[in-house]
Amino acid sequence: MFEKICIVSKGQQPLNVSLLIDTMLFYSEVNVFVLKEGLVNLLRCFGPEFLADLINEKRLRLHILRNHVGSTVVPKDAQKQFGLDILTSKTVDKEESLFRAYKEFDDNLVAARRFAKRFSFVTSSYYYKQELGNILKEDLHNANYLNKSFLEYLKQQYPMYSQTNDLIFEIEDVNDGYCPFDLYNIQSNLDIPQLNKLNEEMGIHSEFDYSSFLLSLGEARGDNYVAATFNGELETNNMSSRLINLQLTDCLSRRQKSQEEINLFQNHIICKYPSLGDAYVKKVISSRQLLLLLEEGDRFRTWLSGVSNDESLINKYLEEATNKILVDNPFIKTIRVVLCFLFGCMSNGLGLAISAGDAFFGDRLIKGWTPNLYIDNKLKPVLGGNLLL
Repeated sequence: MFEKICIVSKGQQPLNVSLLIDTMLFYSEVNVFVLKEGLVNLLRCFGPEFLADLINEKRLRLHILRNHVGSTVVPKDAQKQFGLDILTSKTVDKEESLFRAYKEFDDNLVAARRFAKRFSFVTSSYYYKQELGNILKEDLHNANYLNKSFLEYLKQQYPMYSQTNDLIFEIEDVNDGYCPFDLYNIQSNLDIPQLNKLNEEMGIHSEFDYSSFLLSLGEARGDNYVAATFNGELETNNMSSRLINLQLTDCLSRRQKSQEEINLFQNHIICKYPSLGDAYVKKVISSRQLLLLLEEGDRFRTWLSGVSNDESLINKYLEEATNKILVDNPFIKTIRVVLCFLFGCMSNGLGLAISAGDAFFGDRLIKGWTPNLYIDNKLKPVLGGNLLL
């Protein structure tokens, strides 16, 4: 308790300096992460000399953010496309960032250069790694989390907004090949005129669009990432706090749902056989058999990844298992005979290549691969001790 705390500045939102000072009293380590606006805020509150004293006395550790989570808006015909990613300036180094912040605080070029040089030694750089960008992309494909997050965003940002129908909120990837970052089309049944009117009443001189929601989503994930990296407590705004709670709830609920599906699958499909883990622990199968079963299960896991979170694994499995296999189709049988005749006339080298291809397509097309083929023909016989791999 009271060991570390992380405070991340948010764009134009000023840092709560009073709270920052209070944390210096109670916490052994205070980490502050700032972009230019946050650093200007600190300079105006403390001045450069006192800020340097606080850093040198280790009352706070100042981290200059070298990249940041940002949302983008790209006009496209009559609509807009949106992006969410980690944005990095390749032309501005840490010293230049310090220089620009001081210049906004005091338009004195000589003093700004001196400040930048001096503070480059007492501050550190912090970069969000690309794995955060990958997490953001996964968030945008998590329909359950997105819908809950968007409802929370509306509740916090527009408490007077009323939605008459059930909310529809959908994000679709845009692959145009021209933009250096991923773009998305967003569709919803929001009452946009009502939201624009609420913006006017709140003194927001812009029309509603989805970029501010995406930014809140990204900032919350970034805050969580920083806190995890430094293994510290997190001070952030109310919006980020609520979205982080949804992130954790979504993560735990998905895991709980997955385990429930595994238990049902084990009880009703694997049935009388032990689980793979129990079979290994109880020495029913060898290490070699375990590795081979896992290797054989690659296609099964690929199939599993296509089962959505709101589907029943058993229902999906039985649906696939009871589908009519293409091998019974006379047309497919005829095509296979013709292909085998043609391939038989070719050279041996090419024949080997064709054999490999035929084996692949044989399972997928001719044999009609379904997940029960792995479970019934590979997994169960080994678990039952009736098949040696």
